[in-house]
Amino acid sequence: MIDPSRHAVLWLLIFFVLATAATRTATRYIRHRADQAEAYLKENAEPGMFRNIAIAGIHVHHQVWGILMLLFSGLMLITYLPERGLWLDVLAAIFGTGAALTLDEFAMWLHLEDVYWQEEGRQSISALLVAVAITAALVLGANPLDIVPGSDGVPGVVVAVGIVINFGFVVLTILKGKLLTGLIGVFVPGLAVVGAVRVAKPGSWWATKRYKTDGWLDRRSHARFNDAYDERWNAVRDFIGGRPYPREQMRATVRSQMQAARRRRQELPLERAQARVAREMRRHERLTAAQVRRSSTRARSRRRR
Repeated sequence: MIDPSRHAVLWLLIFFVLATAATRTATRYIRHRADQAEAYLKENAEPGMFRNIAIAGIHVHHQVWGILMLLFSGLMLITYLPERGLWLDVLAAIFGTGAALTLDEFAMWLHLEDVYWQEEGRQSISALLVAVAITAALVLGANPLDIVPGSDGVPGVVVAVGIVINFGFVVLTILKGKLLTGLIGVFVPGLAVVGAVRVAKPGSWWATKRYKTDGWLDRRSHARFNDAYDERWNAVRDFIGGRPYPREQMRATVRSQMQAARRRRQELPLERAQARVAREMRRHERLTAAQVRRSSTRARSRRRR
């Protein structure tokens, strides 16, 4: 049973998951059409539900709408301080949706370039998974070390010492190259301890400073975090967000889209002219039909007289 005080966080989690699923479904569909460049450009010349949004020739990424939703919901929360109930749940849902839209492009605002469908884009999926794990822990009532000051007769100083110790394990876990485990460990007691005790990732600060080259810890690190480990996690990320483009394929796709765009620009004047002719013909047919009807009406009137 979920604590009523966490119902707003539950709504945040629900809308976060729904918005993530909807966003990734839409972007993967747009990508599928983009792979067929000519069909994609032809369809995007017409109104449609699933399409990239461009304003004044600028592609507006969905993280923009997410940031605006976060700003709006945060401003409303700070301004009105709604009590537990409908309005707090609504603002939590808006916040969760905005967070999903923003974190879905985490890799883009981390690298400051469009890497959504490249290898670096998998970092967005990792950020989404971390956010879901932390929010789920909060829904279930988690606190750092799962202790509330003053509860069960636990002195505040003991709680403070426990939080500091847990934070130390979190820092050590992050230094060992396990950023996701460390962040979740802030909210899930014990997880940071496991991450801190186990071997560091190759190339991490801890491994570089503490492990001798080709020493037993270095060999153990490479054995644990090998290619198979990366492939397993990449399979999970690709299942959620779609496989990234190899860089050469990305370049080839962009070239094909540019070529199709040039052909489309050349075809548009002719299509517009044909559309104008078709409209004029339909208009002429409607006028002719109206004239025929009027003539028939006048002829019937004369015969009656």
